Amino acid sequence: FAPREARAATLGFRPEDADVTFNAEAPPGALVLPALVEAVEPVGAESFLHCAAGGNRIVVRVAGRATATVGNQLRVVAKAEKLHWFDQTGKRVG
Repeated sequence: FAPREARAATLGFRPEDADVTFNAEAPPGALVLPALVEAVEPVGAESFLHCAAGGNRIVVRVAGRATATVGNQLRVVAKAEKLHWFDQTGKRVG
């Protein structure tokens, strides 16, 4: 078989499809991103953590009131089956 040509792609996941941990182990194959909490948005029964990770901005939804605060370093963990790839036009691939 011929190798595929490398192309730029964007990796994404939904805020509800990621977990936040300070030191727990991640499942095999999971995407683990060290992140810095920049804002905490409590919205009733859940909270959204707005984080900086590797030069990107990500948002993670957590149940209840977040224990993380602005300035906390944490790890965002997304299971492999919850990851989505997009091409340069924004079309989902894979």
